[in-house]
Amino acid sequence: YYRLYLQTLSSNSNDQPYRIAYHFQPPKNWINGPMRYGGLYHLFYQYNPKAVVWGNIVWAHSVSNDLMNWTPLDPAIFPSQPSDINGCWLGSATLFPGNKPATLYTGLTP
Repeated sequence: YYRLYLQTLSSNSNDQPYRIAYHFQPPKNWINGPMRYGGLYHLFYQYNPKAVVWGNIVWAHSVSNDLMNWTPLDPAIFPSQPSDINGCWLGSATLFPGNKPATLYTGLTP
């Protein structure tokens, strides 16, 4: 659902003349930065798929071979338990020995 929803929100450069061409941007709103794993660049970013304001924050996930062309995937983390029910916020992704990925994030509760 989220992948299809994100793709339908894409805007072309005529709608947003100040969007840059050679830096990853989600279809709308704001992001974080990439890591390399399994032959691909992975970008996990805090994203509100429904609005340009705070709220409904998921950890969206996109991948790229070349850091210019990106494929959106389903969110890696989305609010799903009491400790993050109001959003999946700041976090980090890294590789442990043996090339094992690990993530850490903060969630927001009432």
